[in-house]
Amino acid sequence: MIDINQFCGKDDIRSHLNAPFIVDNRIVATNGHVIIVMPNDGKNEYPQCPERFNAARVINIIESATAWVTANKDGMVLPEMVPCLVCRGTGKAKKIKCEECEGDGTVDAETDYSTYYDLQCASCGGAGYDNNLETDETCPDCNGSGKVYEPYACVEILGINVQAKYLRLIIDEESLEFSSAKENGMLVFRTGSDTIGAIMGCRI
Repeated sequence: MIDINQFCGKDDIRSHLNAPFIVDNRIVATNGHVIIVMPNDGKNEYPQCPERFNAARVINIIESATAWVTANKDGMVLPEMVPCLVCRGTGKAKKIKCEECEGDGTVDAETDYSTYYDLQCASCGGAGYDNNLETDETCPDCNGSGKVYEPYACVEILGINVQAKYLRLIIDEESLEFSSAKENGMLVFRTGSDTIGAIMGCRI
């Protein structure tokens, strides 16, 4: 069963992306790169979609998709995974926001001669956080598996390159089908008759 929270943002500055919300009595979760829409089973209370985020437009694109193709899981080759840098492959880690850059990964500096902007933070190496490995908390980056895909590792489906880490969220679902919304730069998917979504394409 799909864990809808995995489609949400994590500490995103756009706070409305960090948790599911409701659109037309359906539950929606997105981090801006992938979106999923599921029936509202009423088991959880989620807020309504913020007015500043036009989720209905994206949902309309997904629902307008045609020419559905059954996912060829046997013929699909996913990139190899590598050890997670956050937990160093242990599956256990806690992210602590860097105090110097306040999680941005960059800092500004000023000398007697000039001001410099967006310099890589020396304290966290530009990551925006420090890692605490002495914890029982599940690593937020690899969800406890200890492995992740390389940044922007992609798979081509119906002529659209999508990030493997987002494809992995749905690949084990039954009755998975895809449709190309190439004009909108996204790969649309559906599982069964009641769950739909899309993964934004990426340039490689």
